[in-house]
Amino acid sequence: MADFGTGSDGAVTFTAATKSYGNLTNGVDYTVSGSTLYFNAGQTYNFTTFNLGSGMILSTQTSSSGSTLTIKCTVSATISGTVTCKLNTSAGAGAGGSGGAGGAADATGGRSGSGGSSGAQSSGYGGGGGGGAAAISDPTPAIPTGGAGGTGGASPSGGNGPNVVTENSSQSGAAGAQSGGGGGAAIVGFYTSAATADAGDGAGSHAGTGGNGAVSYGSDYAPAAGGGGGGGGSAGITGVNFTLKAYSLTVSGSINTSGGSGGNGGNGGAGDTPSSGGTTAAGGGGGGGGGGGGNAGDIYMEYVSTGGTGSKSMNGGSAGSGGSGGQGDAQGSGAVGSTGSNGSNGTSGSSGSFSSLVIVVNLPIYVNVGGTWKQAGANGLKIMVGGSWRTASSLKIMVGGSWQTVFS
Repeated sequence: MADFGTGSDGAVTFTAATKSYGNLTNGVDYTVSGSTLYFNAGQTYNFTTFNLGSGMILSTQTSSSGSTLTIKCTVSATISGTVTCKLNTSAGAGAGGSGGAGGAADATGGRSGSGGSSGAQSSGYGGGGGGGAAAISDPTPAIPTGGAGGTGGASPSGGNGPNVVTENSSQSGAAGAQSGGGGGAAIVGFYTSAATADAGDGAGSHAGTGGNGAVSYGSDYAPAAGGGGGGGGSAGITGVNFTLKAYSLTVSGSINTSGGSGGNGGNGGAGDTPSSGGTTAAGGGGGGGGGGGGNAGDIYMEYVSTGGTGSKSMNGGSAGSGGSGGQGDAQGSGAVGSTGSNGSNGTSGSSGSFSSLVIVVNLPIYVNVGGTWKQAGANGLKIMVGGSWRTASSLKIMVGGSWQTVFS
């Protein structure tokens, strides 16, 4: 059964020439910015008439969180402008990509360190890249490791890449969080006058680039500094379902419930070692994983009569690409500083669908009974047809000598 609402929100017109908002409350039911009218996702609006003019935009409030915007009109709805239904959050998106692992460091003689592990995707957000390792051939200090990339999330925090300035010292990189990259590792050996190893910080933003490692050194056993991991890509924003019901419906504009594109992952930072002296290696940071594309919303319409040749877009958002791993570095015979692994790509969001329902209205038949017009079939009323009493549900008339059903 048709449901065109109650009309309790009145008549709303939003055109270049006229703007009236019926019984709606500004700041509660709607807001306006220039040529854009914002409604709440998750709210049902009951209008008598709704008119969105050419060049005007109806969009969803960035602060709303519902999954469907519904407009019902007891009389008519006219869409000559643009309807854009999206959330400002990533409530639904394709899977993000994993971050790349940080590059390992091998300074020979069993003196090797591991890069930070890759961050996994979560809710469409790409994982952060791991920090690069650092190693020297000097038998001490302990070999540090790169920090792990953060699991995908909305609020990235990069892991710290330590700055080691003390002789015979090392420090591992800190882990990233919520798509943040892991920090690189740093090490300084014996007898390195004024030597320092400043590892790259992990990226602290979506698509951020990990910091590069940097060393300064004197003689003998030189230092090494790993690169920071890249930040994971952001998830694409989600399309909102749009439902429009009106007795008379005209759409000559456009309706867009497509999801947004996923963000690219950031690149890992480069490792650094001296250009001479000692045997040392530093790994590059891993690249961040790409973000997943946002899922599109569905479009549903219900009407008795319709017109217009408007367009509808319900595409899933495209996926973000994974970032590249940072370059490793090494000094001395046999030493290897590995490049960080690339982050993996995200996946595209799912497409929406369109459906509609045409309401067929049967006009009643009336007969004159004792001088009063009464509806056939109402309250048990019957009329004589071909010698038999029939209700309106089986009414027939004589056409060309044969009985034809009017409706049944």
